[in-house]
Amino acid sequence: MSDTHIALDHVGILVADFDAALGRYGALLSGTFEVFEPDETLDCHWARLEMQGTPPVELVAPRSDRSPYAEDLRRRGEGLHHVSFRVGDIVAERERIAALGLDIRGFSLDHGGWQELFVHPRQTHGALLHFCVPPQT
Repeated sequence: MSDTHIALDHVGILVADFDAALGRYGALLSGTFEVFEPDETLDCHWARLEMQGTPPVELVAPRSDRSPYAEDLRRRGEGLHHVSFRVGDIVAERERIAALGLDIRGFSLDHGGWQELFVHPRQTHGALLHFCVPPQT
């Protein structure tokens, strides 16, 4: 068993129409999303709604058909995309997950300040799991 502390960081929702989703989720959750600069690496739009006492909700939408999120939309449609867990050491987490026999996807030590990796939904009963060390604030 790892001594790494794991905590829920955020949930990501994949949407086709970014602006419509911002309005709808903002109204439903009674808040305003912080919209970030487009992610050039993943060719997507993204925004987060910080919620008091709970992890944030993240909306993500492809900017073009070249985005990996566009493929996700074609295969699975809109909806819950990933569940993200904060860890203290992404390298140690990669080693721990690999020792469990699971394949690591999308490992990065610096994706816009984030350190992150993904475990494919085929290996986690249908849920794309994202493990991350968020940027220092």
